[in-house]
Amino acid sequence: MSNHITLRDIAKESGVSLATVSRALRDDPRTAKATKKKVKDVADRLGYRPDPALQVLIERRWHGRRMNEGMNIAYVYNGKGINAESCKIEYRRFRETAQKLGYTLIAEDLSKYPNVEKVIKRMETKGVTGVVFTVMADAPYPIDTINERFASVSVNVSSWKPECPVVMHDEFQGVERAWHRLNQLGYQRIGTLLQDYPQSYSMDQRLGAVFCRQHYVQPTKNRIPFHLHPKEAQPNDKKIRTWIERHKPQVILGDDHEELGLLQSMGYKIPEDFAFATINMWNTDLVGEIAGYFRDNVNLFERALKLINMMVRSGNTGSDQGDLIEMVKGNWVDGASLPDLNDKENSS
Repeated sequence: MSNHITLRDIAKESGVSLATVSRALRDDPRTAKATKKKVKDVADRLGYRPDPALQVLIERRWHGRRMNEGMNIAYVYNGKGINAESCKIEYRRFRETAQKLGYTLIAEDLSKYPNVEKVIKRMETKGVTGVVFTVMADAPYPIDTINERFASVSVNVSSWKPECPVVMHDEFQGVERAWHRLNQLGYQRIGTLLQDYPQSYSMDQRLGAVFCRQHYVQPTKNRIPFHLHPKEAQPNDKKIRTWIERHKPQVILGDDHEELGLLQSMGYKIPEDFAFATINMWNTDLVGEIAGYFRDNVNLFERALKLINMMVRSGNTGSDQGDLIEMVKGNWVDGASLPDLNDKENSS
């Protein structure tokens, strides 16, 4: 057997990633025992012998180079999913950020491949080192094998959570900070209008935060039960209108800034009838017009790149770190939809 057996040879023969081979041969406790045995058996059968001098050289190269130098990152999305258009817009923004930081971002549309094996082969051909998943409500086929082969991170999650680290906005704190700002501006009767999206990974955080604000901060006389509406609510939604007329909120805290358009299409004038703010302000063009908790996914992407760097350096794949969730704070922005009630009181 050849004396020049490499880790890549072992990975190919074992059907696992290079990172998994590296961890298995180091007896990394985070690698499954069965996987370690499989890799070591293949290494013994092929006659692999580690080269100590080469290991020292590799360590010196890691310490002497930029971690992102020449690193290709795949941006994985479902081109036929419900989030397809927003994913394409997000990719353009992420690509600009990646270029500034020295990475190459490569878009990979799952809908163009018949199975995950073809996706992995294509990414390996392109020299992909790390993978970033965007928000996907669904995937055309099981894709968690990607997390077993690459250092991967998910930027936000929807109803589908991949077996890899997740970097997401702090939904709970978003509601808390929004509520605090509304109180500062003099609003007492706060109505919360949320999309009824039970499959959403972060829905429980939003509902939990609203519950805490209502029961531990809000006086009983000013408590308004939150209202859940269908994702595709129509202007003739009688339940929303009944909820508004019954509870008469001073301000509505929406799940998304698009709810402002829904309320206006129902004939409500904002902020004349009631003010409006959102816990999910993501459109930079609307800053200053709509008040809300601004959450920029580019910040999440930058954090994802740092995590991928750390994983590549330590020889970890996405599945090795699948229990990691990192919460990122957003920033509150005031807007014309939310006038300061204190100014009105002072002027009167």
